[in-house]
Amino acid sequence: MNPASTAAPQGGMFDIRWRIFGMQFRIQPSFWIVNAIFAWLIYGYVTGFLQIRADLLNYILVWLICTFVSVLIHEMGHVITGRIFGQPGNVTLAGFGGQTTGEYEQLRVWQRILFYAAGPAAGFGLVVFLVFFDPYTTGWNRLADEFNRPKWKLEWCIIDQIDPLMRMGASRMYPLILAILLIFTLFSNILNLLPIIPLDGGMIFKEFCCLIFPRTGLMIAFIWSMFWAIGAASFYLVVVLINYRVLPTYFVYPFLLPELSLFAFAVMAYRSYASFRELASATHHSHYMERD
Repeated sequence: MNPASTAAPQGGMFDIRWRIFGMQFRIQPSFWIVNAIFAWLIYGYVTGFLQIRADLLNYILVWLICTFVSVLIHEMGHVITGRIFGQPGNVTLAGFGGQTTGEYEQLRVWQRILFYAAGPAAGFGLVVFLVFFDPYTTGWNRLADEFNRPKWKLEWCIIDQIDPLMRMGASRMYPLILAILLIFTLFSNILNLLPIIPLDGGMIFKEFCCLIFPRTGLMIAFIWSMFWAIGAASFYLVVVLINYRVLPTYFVYPFLLPELSLFAFAVMAYRSYASFRELASATHHSHYMERD
């Protein structure tokens, strides 16, 4: 997520669009296509790991609904915070995730920091809600037992006020929905806090760098973003080489398709490097003109 123009992007003929409370929402076909393909690729792993039986079509449908809810809530955290500070915005879901567009550079520094933090905060808020909704199916109470913290256990839960039979096996899809929504939301929002531009953590890091170092802060932010992205890409390169048995098995990576993460972080590293070079060149040219 990164801010852009307030103008609502022009949508294609297959886009889904709606408007509510002055905010425009748009879902591009690529959001459904990319997430459906990803869900299909990890179908066997997810159902095996969760020990839940589900046919492929139902599983893909559940995945699409869960990713839609999770990404939308994350972006709603951004756009609502922007509106609180007087800047309207629009939300677009495309590819793996979403983007909130608006003239957020006009906000004050502390407002922009809160704006960037609001997305992950909304995501973690959803995680907390899911735990209170059903601490048994989400595994919270089991986690409390494993850490020998009986006071952490929740005896009251929202699902019991709706239909207690749901968490007792009345529906095979219920634990699948809860598990995918919880894991996807938790993982994606933790990932978003990495100090890599344009992730939310990277944008917050950039604001602090510019606040502490007004003249060179942006260059510092991009160079450190590049190093963090290179570090993440290097980790996933090791994971890929282990999976292909090029390297010995130093550790076991619990998730599938590390190649996608390797590619994503490599792209972010290159973009941070390119932005740093562009800023360095502009700064050098400016100093040259001043001396001239």
